[in-house]
Parts: sequence; C-alpha cells; structure tokens
Amino acid sequence: NRQGYPRYFVVHPALSNFTNASGLSRSDVTNARFLLISDLAQDASPVITNATQFETWWTTDEGMTPSLHIYRGNVGRFFYQLTVTAKGAGGSYRIDGIPIESNGSTLAVHARYHVLGSLIELDEADTYTAPEVRFALTTNTAYWFDPSCQPGKQWNPLDPNCTEGTDSTDDDKDDKDDEDNKDERDDKKEEKDEDQADNKKDKKDEDDMDERDDKKKDKDDEKKDKKDS
Repeated sequence: NRQGYPRYFVVHPALSNFTNASGLSRSDVTNARFLLISDLAQDASPVITNATQFETWWTTDEGMTPSLHIYRGNVGRFFYQLTVTAKGAGGSYRIDGIPIESNGSTLAVHARYHVLGSLIELDEADTYTAPEVRFALTTNTAYWFDPSCQPGKQWNPLDPNCTEGTDSTDDDKDDKDDEDNKDERDDKKEEKDEDQADNKKDKKDEDDMDERDDKKKDKDDEKKDKKDS
C-alpha cells in the first residue's frame, strides 16, 4: 500500500485446491469469496488457514481500526453448473482440455460448477479423440449420453429415449397408413354413392320417357279411333 505495508489477497480455504476441470460443489460456490486486506499503520499479517479464520476476517469491523482496509469479493456468480449423465456404457468428454473417459464403462454422473466460458467438449468415443459437441459454458447446462441413439446424436441436451422414439416413429407411420387407407375407402365409397345416384337418375329419366311415350301412343290411338268412326 502507499505506506509500504503489504496487501494480502486471501481466497476462502474451501477453494484452496480448486481446479476448473474438477469444478466446485454447490456448497463451495457459496464460498467462492476472497479478501483483500491492507493496513496503513502496520503489517496486517493475517493468518487464515481455515474457514473459521476466514469468516472472522470477513466479518471484521474496520471502523474499530481506522487504518485497516478490507475489500470483500464474491465470485460465485461467475460459476455455472455442468451436469453430465450417461444412460449406458461409452462416451467421453473434456472440460478446459482435461479429458474424462469411460474406457468402455459407464461415465459417472458429473454435476459440478465451472467458471463462466469454460470449454466443454463431448465425444462419443470411449477414449477422447474428437468431439461431436463443443460449447462454452454460459448457463447451467445438462447433457445426456445415450449409446442407443444413432451415431452423431448420442450426446443430447434433451434426454431423448431413442428406443421409444423409434417405436413412436413406427406408430406414427402406422397411424398415417391407417389414415391414408381410410381416406381411400372414403373416396371409393363417395365415388360409388355418386355412381348409384347417377344410375338412379338415369333410370328415373328413362322411366319418365317411357311413360311420356306411352301417353303419346294412347293419345294417337284415341285420335285414330275417332277418325275411323
């Protein structure tokens, strides 16, 4: 500081072994805090090796020591959760370049918090080689690995059931076929009804014509009889 005494930067002891590849638990995120301690009158020499000592300094009232200055920072808002769940054997992934591989077994569930912008890469291979999915972590994100899905779609953020999806597709196709067959039957029935209606009309027209002819013939015969008499 301006008086020549050292400033001390102290991270909460819960984060002392933090690596972004392994991430933080939910409880550790609440402890993603740091202190910047400076005393203008003397060397503050803070001893902080555990959570209790950190909390003591965190809650210290500088008003009691005018020369003491403490800045408190919380970086928990810069962490987002990544959840990885495997629904079968296989798959691998990397977090900030550090691979986690199944080697043919089932990946353990991963539900940890990582720094904003962490590079996440998901590979369908048992040993990490090249990712099918790659993104920067900017919000809480979950991915499922399902070896029953077709290659290229085994990592998915929507947890699909690929087996049920196939059955559903088949059912939809069957329903579509049934619907098409019904439409075809309806069309044929409508065509048959129209033919029958046309036939009835033609028969009626023919009967009406015969009746008119009969009446005309009777009238002609009647006239002829009168003439002969």
